[in-house]
Amino acid sequence: MNESVILVLRSKDLVLCEWRDFRGTQQNCLPGGAVEDLDRQHNDYIGAAAVREAAEELGITVEPGRILGEFTSEAVRFHVMLVESWTGEIPTSNRDNENELKWMPLERFAPSIRIEPLKQIIETLMSAPLPP
Repeated sequence: MNESVILVLRSKDLVLCEWRDFRGTQQNCLPGGAVEDLDRQHNDYIGAAAVREAAEELGITVEPGRILGEFTSEAVRFHVMLVESWTGEIPTSNRDNENELKWMPLERFAPSIRIEPLKQIIETLMSAPLPP
């Protein structure tokens, strides 16, 4: 089964969103991507994939955070990782595909999620205490 990592970059009550085409509809999504073979050489291959994807798409260095949840959709296993620590400046567009990136309040982003397991994970995050 293919695997993918979804990055939840959180800054207080904001989450980094990417405006992209998803299943034929433009919508706010979260950055991330496929786990690759080179990631699997690491014991924490999900963390390795998160670090690589953040560097490729956002040009930043992330500290892998905790897994908020996992779900399977269309033969892909998704690992949702919270990232609250990074170095580098967040760009205004994804370096891979030039999709627009923007910070959005969690309470505004959560209702727009169309994948129910991901929506539940983000709603759980909303009820958690804000980081310092």
